[in-house]
Amino acid sequence: MANISGNVIGVDFTDVYTAAEAASGIKPRPFKTGQTVLGDDGGTYQYVKANATIASGNTAAAITLSSGEYVAAASGGSAANASGVALASGDYAWFKIG
Repeated sequence: MANISGNVIGVDFTDVYTAAEAASGIKPRPFKTGQTVLGDDGGTYQYVKANATIASGNTAAAITLSSGEYVAAASGGSAANASGVALASGDYAWFKIG
């Protein structure tokens, strides 16, 4: 598993901010969608919102800008779900984009 390589604090590629956490408003979302960071594996990772159920091993997610947020669809692209867990629609997580 890759780790952060850079100066952004608090990045954990396996951490998922769930739709329930977002709806409760108790815990603020840790990053803005679209934020990118470099991993120590040489990859580029982007923080996005799932707009569908995305499997843990999905490597074909398509990321687009929609209504001011970067969102991931379950197919049609080449981004990989970096969390290692299945995502529900509305969950926020890191995707490997390069």
